[in-house]
Amino acid sequence: MPRLLAIDLGSHAVKVSEFRTSGRRFELIDRHSLAVPQDGEIPTLTDRMKVLASLLDEHPEWGTSTVGATWPVELATSHRLTLPFADASKIEKTLVFAVEGEVPFDMDDMVLGWGLKSKGQPAEVLCLLARRDQVVDGLEQFTELGLDPRVLFVDGDVLSYYGAPNKTVAVVDIGHSHTVVSLVHNNIVRLFRSIDVAGHAFTSTIQRSLNCSWRQAESIKHGVLDASRLDDDEATDPGQRRGSGYGKLPPTARQQMDGSVGLLLAEVRATLIEAEDTLGLEVDEIKLTGGGSRISELWDYFSQDLGVGVARAMDHAGDPVPNEFAVSQALGMQMVGRNVSPAIDLRVGDLAYKGGTDVIRAILTYGGSSLAFFAVAALVMFVVQFRSLSVELWGNEDRIKSVVMETFPEVSSVSDTTTGLAIMREQTLAASERAKILGDPDNVRPPTVDTLFELTNAFPPHPQVIVNVTELKINDSVITLEAETDGYTSSSAVEEALQKSELFKTALKGDETKKGKSIVVFPITIPLDEEGAELVEEG
Repeated sequence: MPRLLAIDLGSHAVKVSEFRTSGRRFELIDRHSLAVPQDGEIPTLTDRMKVLASLLDEHPEWGTSTVGATWPVELATSHRLTLPFADASKIEKTLVFAVEGEVPFDMDDMVLGWGLKSKGQPAEVLCLLARRDQVVDGLEQFTELGLDPRVLFVDGDVLSYYGAPNKTVAVVDIGHSHTVVSLVHNNIVRLFRSIDVAGHAFTSTIQRSLNCSWRQAESIKHGVLDASRLDDDEATDPGQRRGSGYGKLPPTARQQMDGSVGLLLAEVRATLIEAEDTLGLEVDEIKLTGGGSRISELWDYFSQDLGVGVARAMDHAGDPVPNEFAVSQALGMQMVGRNVSPAIDLRVGDLAYKGGTDVIRAILTYGGSSLAFFAVAALVMFVVQFRSLSVELWGNEDRIKSVVMETFPEVSSVSDTTTGLAIMREQTLAASERAKILGDPDNVRPPTVDTLFELTNAFPPHPQVIVNVTELKINDSVITLEAETDGYTSSSAVEEALQKSELFKTALKGDETKKGKSIVVFPITIPLDEEGAELVEEG
């Protein structure tokens, strides 16, 4: 049964939300957490990876799972841009130059991800920047653990899961090393900010004021150990309970703690004011979450100081999400397609996820005849699309029915997903029978199938570029095809990929035409000899 792991590399604990398929969709089945050893210094990414390795050792069954991870917010920076156009291909071409003029970085040393956060023109674009060497090092550490994250999101972006339609919600995640404030308007993150006042700062304040150990300060902070009885107990693990020893601190320590909390409130207030000034958004509600939010007094402080109602983060079923798992659960919901706003992925360009791109190639190797090839290829394309949707948009039954209709155009209608699957099985059995009849005992591929096999290999890998070939003609002199994709950038990527192949280096893309809001139709002609080249010139 497919499993999906959403990993939050927190500086206090590494959290994993585990999802499994139930029927036709992924469901959250368990949560796992393992503390990162603390000595007063904020743990490095390598320290957190070691804890993740321990979690993997405890769960060997996770080895074949689909994985997604959050990139620590302190290792990334966000920037808002307003552009006079909303066309994705134009944004791709101009974004680097637009960002380069506003940040003090060499863009060659950075990873740039972006997302459109508005509709129409002008376009509001949110950009994420992270140091390339750090991202590469992080991905290599994942690889050493036998993991290849499908996505790499920043936690401030996935917190849009806790937004609400037609409302502006400030999701405040009080972590260990940082507090993240995400301004979510109508379920879309408009801006987020990292504040370096969080649980670590609170513990440091208690440790300094009481001259106690770090472990004692942590226990006092969460109300496990009484500040007046330091010599009686060395409790260290507050567990998942909500509470604190804030109210029992001696006056001097309480005063210093008030100063740290006041600094946090001031930074959050400044973020809300920025949202109102730059975006014209007035916050309707604060969703307080993260491990640091277990300090119960913070809830009243936030409400009184900011003048806005404070509530717990809830999932879309209306159930409260454990504070420590807010980020990992939101990440998982983003991956299975239950978050309204798509998050910005840092796995872009040469760092893009490439796992699973050999599925079609491996299956085509066993094609025995042209008719069997087309039937099986149609089935494979459906299965690949279906599995992709099961991870990203598992609950969208209309999309599944649409794919069945497109793959098997002779079917007049599909009433539901069950019927669609039945049609697929029936078509598969029919194709298998035809393959047996047309099979070649010498296992020699017909020339047309061999050419088509090479053509398939030359296309850009899925899902980096998604292409639907609607018409294909192959003869000894020329190959012509017509295809659909999701934008001009993707159609150009197809042409460039084909031209890199020695066999198809003469590929030439014709003029694209728009079909609907997000589909581009384009032809490609590939002369195979001089006669084919003459035909192309005459045409």
